[in-house]
Amino acid sequence: MQVIKKVNGSFKLDILYLMFVVMAGYFWQERIINQDTAFTAFNLTALETFDIAHFRFTDVFTQIIPILMTKANLSLPTILISYSIALSLLPYLLFRVALYSLKDKGIAWLMLLAQILLVSDYFFDAISQSKLAIALVLLFAGLIKNKLAIQNKSLYYLVVLTIMFLALLCHPISLLLIVILLFWLQVNKLIENKDLFIIGTTLAAIVIVKHFVFPSSGYENGMLSQLINPDNWAHILQDNYVLEFIKGHFKSIYIWAAMFFLFLLFRFFRANEKKLALAYLFCNISFFALLLIVFKQGDSNMMMEKNLSTLAIVVLLPFIGTETNSYYTLNSIRVRFFLPFLCLFFLNRINKSSDFFTDRQEKMESLIERAEPQGHKKYFINQEALSTTPEINLWSLPYETALLSSLNGPINTLTIKNIKEVQYWRGLHKNKKAFIGADFFMPYNTEKFKSKLYDFGKEEYFLLEVNQ
Repeated sequence: MQVIKKVNGSFKLDILYLMFVVMAGYFWQERIINQDTAFTAFNLTALETFDIAHFRFTDVFTQIIPILMTKANLSLPTILISYSIALSLLPYLLFRVALYSLKDKGIAWLMLLAQILLVSDYFFDAISQSKLAIALVLLFAGLIKNKLAIQNKSLYYLVVLTIMFLALLCHPISLLLIVILLFWLQVNKLIENKDLFIIGTTLAAIVIVKHFVFPSSGYENGMLSQLINPDNWAHILQDNYVLEFIKGHFKSIYIWAAMFFLFLLFRFFRANEKKLALAYLFCNISFFALLLIVFKQGDSNMMMEKNLSTLAIVVLLPFIGTETNSYYTLNSIRVRFFLPFLCLFFLNRINKSSDFFTDRQEKMESLIERAEPQGHKKYFINQEALSTTPEINLWSLPYETALLSSLNGPINTLTIKNIKEVQYWRGLHKNKKAFIGADFFMPYNTEKFKSKLYDFGKEEYFLLEVNQ
C-alpha cells in the first residue's frame, strides 16, 4: 500500500511538471516571437547554424532541434512550436531523473517549484539559460545526496563533475548556486569531506580555466567586478531598482517566497535545529545581498524576474535534507497536501500574465497588416510612431515581424525596422541584399540565408506610415 502511495505521489508531481511543459507548447508564439528568443530563432531558422552567445555551449542541446527541422524543410510554425517545447523539455527530463532514477521527491519538488515560484512574465523569456542552469545544479545536488544511486565511484565522480561543468557553462549564476548547495549539503551531513574536497577543488579549477579560456562578456564581467569592489556597494544598495521591483510585485509574486521562508525557518526552530536555522538564514541573506549588488537592471519585468528567480532555490533549501528527520519539509502533512494546489496556482498566474504578451503579438500583427497591402518586403518605421505602444520592443522588432509574417509561408515575409532618421544608416536602406536588424548588429546579407522559410525580396527599404 505504501508503494502505491509513493507511485501515485510521483505520478501527480510528474503531471504537474508536464503541465508546465504543455504550457510552453501552448504559448509558443508568445515565448518564441519575443525579444532575445526571436533574434535567436531567426538566426537558427535563417542561417541553419548554431547561435551561441557568451560561450554558453549548452544551448546546442536545444538549438539542434530547430536547425534539424529547418534542414528537413518543415514549416516555420512546426519548428517554433518544437523549439518552445524543447526549451522546457530538457529541464523536465532532468527532473524525471531526480524523481524516478534518484527517487528523491524533495529534489524533484524543488526542481519544479524553482521554475514557477517566482515566475510570471519570466516564463515568456523562453531562451534564458538560467532555467536549464537551475535544473542542472539541483540534479548535481541530488546526485551528491543520493551517492549510492551510482555504485561505481569513478562513474559517480564523472557524472557529478560533468553535470557541474555543464551548469557552469550554462549560466554564471550557477557558480553561486553550486557554492550554496555544497554548503547546505555539508551542514546537513549529506556530503563526505573527501567528496567536498574533490568537487570543490575541481570547481575552482574549472572557474579559473573558464575565466581565461572563455572570457565572459557583458554583465557577467560586471557581476565579478561588482562583487570585488566594495566601494560601489553602498551606492548600489542606496539606489537599487531590485528593491523597488520587489516592493511593487510583492503581493503578486514575492509574498509566496516570504511565506515559504518563514514557514521553513519556523520548522527548524520548532525542532530545536538552531544550527540548520542559522545556516538557512545565512544562505538566504547572503544570496539576496549578492543579487542586490550584482543584478540591478530595470529594463523590464521579465528581466527583473529573471534576475530574482534563482532566489527560489535558496528559499526552498530545506527540501534538500534527510527524510528520516522530523523537520524534513516533505514530512509535513500540510506541505504535501498544499503543494499541488500551490503549483496549480502558480501555473495559473503564468497563464494570466500571458495577456500582455498576446497583446504584443496583436500589436505587431497590426503593423504587418498595415504594411502588407503596400506589397513591399522591407520597411522603416518612424520610432515616434511607436511611442504610444510600449509593448513593442524596438530593437527586436525586425526579427519579430520577420518571424510573425512568415508563419503562413515565405511569400508573406516582411520586416520592419524602426529608425530615428534614414540618414543615420548611411545608405544601408538602399542595400537590396541587407536585412537590417538591431542597432548593435551589422546588416545580414539575405543571399546567405540557407533556408527557404523567408523571402525578403530584392528591393530597398520603404517608409511605413503609421498614425499615432
